Amino acid sequence: MLDISSSIRNVLVTGGCGFVGSNVIRLLLAQYPHLHICNVDKMDYNSQPLRELEASPQYTFVHCDICDENMLLQLLRSHQVELVLHFAAQSHVDRSFLDPHLFVKDNIQGTLSVLEAARKYGSLRLLVHFSTDEIYGDRPEHQPFHEESPLCPTNPYSASKAGAEMLVRSYHRCFRLPLVVARCNNIYGPNQYRDKVIPLFADRLRRGLRCPVHGTGEQRRSFIHVEDVCGALLCMMRCGALGEVYNIGSDEEYSILQVVEHLQAALGVEGPPQVEFIDDRPYNDQRYLIDDSKLRALGWAPQCSFVDKLCHELGPQISFR
Repeated sequence: MLDISSSIRNVLVTGGCGFVGSNVIRLLLAQYPHLHICNVDKMDYNSQPLRELEASPQYTFVHCDICDENMLLQLLRSHQVELVLHFAAQSHVDRSFLDPHLFVKDNIQGTLSVLEAARKYGSLRLLVHFSTDEIYGDRPEHQPFHEESPLCPTNPYSASKAGAEMLVRSYHRCFRLPLVVARCNNIYGPNQYRDKVIPLFADRLRRGLRCPVHGTGEQRRSFIHVEDVCGALLCMMRCGALGEVYNIGSDEEYSILQVVEHLQAALGVEGPPQVEFIDDRPYNDQRYLIDDSKLRALGWAPQCSFVDKLCHELGPQISFR
């Protein structure tokens, strides 16, 4: 679909100071030195500046809320953008119960602003929208979700992401906006903000504290390393079909209690699981199980081992933030 190595010059990334966006930017600039990346981020509580890139002629940072459609359109035009990678979103489930209006604003209204700016610009070659497996809803049984499965979100966060994705797909149908959609399992890796489960638990274990576990802790999640996510996105850009949705999945599925055990092993914390059971969420999906064979058919497969990565990345040389 896109030959990034030769045919793409200018990229706009939304939310590039967040966890996934920052990893993608660093990978793209390392592998493709001819690229120029414009990073648009409103610098929310979990954003971190890419200080090492600020002096690079390949990189421009713009402090901007994606709900500012006029600014986005101006940036698309002034930077002659060919590729948009849309990562900017509110993504913390617990926060969505407390402030659903913010999630609707940033995830739905913000995505609409990106789409409208892209439509008015009219010169994009591709827009990649980053979504989540949570829009499928709960899947306690063993039959996995595939890309055509009905969407059944169960919390304000996943509902806002489902709404955003419906807008994205409608713009492909109505306005022929060139795009692909990625739906991803739980992501982990270096520089992930400390409100997500793995960095939260790792930080507490390091400080001799117990891990707060919702309900029984038997909820199961599939975990995929951010390096594999970056590889999946590159594969989609190179080989994916316009208008398609691709699941980015992992076979490494663990209960929350098992995650605590693996973290304790990686950190050398002995004894039984160091957990503190707390009240469950108003609704807590028990499992997300997705079929990623469509993406694997393009040549992608995850390379990272959950246990190996935890042991390596929880050492003193790399930390979460």
